Order: sequence, then C-alpha cells, then structure tokens
Amino acid sequence: MKRIITIISSTLLLIMSVLSTLSVSAEYLEEDPLILYKNRLSYLNEAYDLDYMIPEETASGGDYSEIIDFFSVMSIEEFDNYILSLNEYDSLDDIEFRADSEETITPMSSYYMQKYIYGASSNNYFYIVTDTVYADGYQRYTNVREINCVYTSYPSYRLIDTSWSYTNSRRNINVTFFALKYVSETVCYTTQYKIPVTFSATGGDIYGGSIV
Repeated sequence: MKRIITIISSTLLLIMSVLSTLSVSAEYLEEDPLILYKNRLSYLNEAYDLDYMIPEETASGGDYSEIIDFFSVMSIEEFDNYILSLNEYDSLDDIEFRADSEETITPMSSYYMQKYIYGASSNNYFYIVTDTVYADGYQRYTNVREINCVYTSYPSYRLIDTSWSYTNSRRNINVTFFALKYVSETVCYTTQYKIPVTFSATGGDIYGGSIV
C-alpha cells in the first residue's frame, strides 16, 4: 500500500513539474511570441560565430508586430535556413571608415545634400542637407537641415542617432553616424556602429572605399 502511495505521489509531482514548465513557457511566449526564435538565434550565433539579433523594429521602421508576423510562420528548420542564408551574402566588412575620394563642387550660397556613400554601388549612403554661404573668400556652413540615410539593398546601415559640430571656422562639419547594420528587413547585428565623417563646405560626396 505504501509503495502504491509512493508511486502515486511521484507521478503527481512529475505531472505538476511538467505543468509548471509548460506554464512558464506559455508565460514567456505570451510576453514575447518570438522567444523560441531568439533562443534559437543565440544558439546559431554561438555555433556559427555570428552576431545577429531580432530587432524591435524592421529596417524600414515597421513595428515589432511585423517582425512577429514574419517569423511566427516559420518552423525552426526554416528559421535556421533563413539565418544561415543571410550569413552567406553578408559581405559588408567592418573597416575603418574614411574618405577615399571627394568630388569638388562650385561654391554656392544655397542648401545642398552631401553623401557618405558605402558599398559596391551608390545606392546605400548617409547624407547631410546643409545651408552654406560664400564669404571672406571661403565657403562656410551656416545651418544643418537634415541628417539621415538611404538604402536600397542589404547589408546596409540604419541610422539611430547622430552628433555633429562645425570645425575650421565652419568650413568643415564633423558628423558621427550611429547605426545598426541590417542584413535583412528583420535581422540586424547586435553591435552599434560609430561612423565618423568630415564633410567640407567646398566638397561633394564622400566615398568610403570598397567595402563589399
């Protein structure tokens, strides 16, 4: 009789343990429907020496619900294949950002855009829109209207913050772009990149060299 009671007690404890585990799992899933995919991504990062994460926003600024909709229809095997396929064409290397070349422009009293272009084509770039004036023999910055980025392909950078300051009596402007590197619309690196660039009021677009 005691043996039967012991068996029943052990079985009940096992059932309660399983139910408790399921309850905790359900709680985590309710808080974040992508928790299983994030855990799997952590494993893939470790196994394949990656540094990816599932962001809170898409590369184009869509909210988290879009990311949930994208991944939640995938099986774990499909998720693995998707992440590893991203790694195959992610060739935007981490380099020392610098201006390899600069196109000279004619001095003007107006506002205009200057780009910091990276990659194999001219379609991915950071840019500034400024006012300038020609005075005392020099072209000088007078105002910064906008700082942003444009991308048409992956991998590419999404701007998350900036800092800037005038130098050389406003003949130059130092801009630091803080950005995340996206390898697809829904996956990016965990690293935040800091990209310093110096623009000249008499200069044009700046090219960051061959980085693809």
